[in-house]
Amino acid sequence: MKLNYLKYFVLTFFFSFGLMYGQTTLVDEDFRDGSEPAGWSSVDVSYQTAAGGYARFDELTSVLTSPSIDVSAFEEVEVNFDVAKFGPGDDGPLTLEYSLDGGDNWIVFGDTAIPDDATYLSETHVITDVSADMQIRFTRENSPSDKRFRDLVVNGLGVAADPNVPAVAAPTPTEDENDVISYFSSAYSDVPVDTWLTPWSASQFEDVVIDGEPTKRYFNLDFAGIETVGPNAIDASEMDFFHMDVWSPNATEFRIKLVDLGDGTIEGEIPFDIAQGEWVSLQIPLEDFADVDLVTDPNNLLTVRNSIQQLIISGFPTGDLDVYVDNIYFSQEPVSAGNGEECSTAFVVDQIPFNDSGDTADTGDNYSSTDRPTIDNAIFTEGTGSGLYINGNDTVYEFTPDEDGVFNFELSNIGSWVGFWLFEGCDPFTNTVAYS
Repeated sequence: MKLNYLKYFVLTFFFSFGLMYGQTTLVDEDFRDGSEPAGWSSVDVSYQTAAGGYARFDELTSVLTSPSIDVSAFEEVEVNFDVAKFGPGDDGPLTLEYSLDGGDNWIVFGDTAIPDDATYLSETHVITDVSADMQIRFTRENSPSDKRFRDLVVNGLGVAADPNVPAVAAPTPTEDENDVISYFSSAYSDVPVDTWLTPWSASQFEDVVIDGEPTKRYFNLDFAGIETVGPNAIDASEMDFFHMDVWSPNATEFRIKLVDLGDGTIEGEIPFDIAQGEWVSLQIPLEDFADVDLVTDPNNLLTVRNSIQQLIISGFPTGDLDVYVDNIYFSQEPVSAGNGEECSTAFVVDQIPFNDSGDTADTGDNYSSTDRPTIDNAIFTEGTGSGLYINGNDTVYEFTPDEDGVFNFELSNIGSWVGFWLFEGCDPFTNTVAYS
């Protein structure tokens, strides 16, 4: 019996957003020179030079409004200023408001602390909304007394990552090292690669580090050749998949071509529509490179892959494509570790001699007498061959001989009412080879 593995194609998306924390000063107005700063507007606010200079909120209707500030490249906006009471009257705060649409709509952030004399209180407030057309304003609507205001500094916090560069590294692969032939991945030992940019390529190339992870970047890309030639040719005949993680700010199509040069030129190329601005994990069945319905040219099919010497990437927009790539490797379907409960999770006899021990109570009762096929063709028989010996707890093993031969099966330390069955096929069993 042999398990058949489902071949599949997977696009996996990682949305992440990374920020490189710091601050950038966007506004720095001290309001000390007795005049309204350029771009600002105010109602019932006077500008004084006495006592070190300040803007005075003279009326309950006083409003001081900033010009538009582009804070779209930041995660947060920090607003710092000093405020003090002026003259008599009951104590009260200034109120901070902000707009994200150039002043059409205003959001009340909240009141400042309440100064009770001419001593300035230093305030810091952080607004978590951002936009390309933000304005801030201060009002005196909640303060019976006049207010002095000065030394305003507005900082952008959390400088956003360049939208044309990945903020985080590609996802870490999980395949076992023994199931992989890797061109480039920190997760595996890589095979020798002769060049990451052949002389005949139409692209620029650089090695970069993304979030601490070595990554390859191709830009101004039309097409780029990667070669493993001569003794470095890759025999991928036992592999099942080709994998590449791709990130691009502008790709409308991305293409991968594998070229076998062992006996002439045998190649296959597949195009992909990939999302922009996020890591896309391409896990491609190698048989797809020989599928006329998937390749770019049905006259070129990768029907042989025991001497892969070229990997070529390309795409659109031609000559302007910018891509980051990581985790480039071939992989094969791993042999399932199994748990012995049923055919799909059978323990695999992967070497001769093979020894195992356990208790059928651990694998449960999954088959019964009705699952037993005919015993008429059995080549070894011992006992009655009754289907009753399939009832009860059972453990399933998969054995696929590499060649013809005589194989001995022996059970030891067993209790009563134990049956041993050797069937062809699985789910359903199609023929009884032996029983004891």
